[in-house]
Amino acid sequence: MYSLTVSLNIAQKLLVQYDHTTIFLLGTIGSLINIILFLQRQLRSNSCCIYLLSSSISALILLSIGIIPQIYALYNFANPFTTISSFCKARSYLNQTSAMSCRWLLVMAC
Repeated sequence: MYSLTVSLNIAQKLLVQYDHTTIFLLGTIGSLINIILFLQRQLRSNSCCIYLLSSSISALILLSIGIIPQIYALYNFANPFTTISSFCKARSYLNQTSAMSCRWLLVMAC
């Protein structure tokens, strides 16, 4: 049992270290490209593009709030998002709000 726990802990650290970092970098680049694209003058008059722009901003917030604290906790042991109650509550609220708004804005764009 102890060996399984240690193995799962190592696997989790590797997943956060490599997969989350890759998802964060690619997601941030994609969201920033979408924001630059949808801020063009020709596309700002289309309501579908406004919804997609808002969804990209929401996805950028979701990536920042959802993944950065996990990467931070991997390298530093004192994570304020898990030790301080108000940070934890604010992070959870913003994480869920931005995830739902990202999804709903994509639905409204269609």
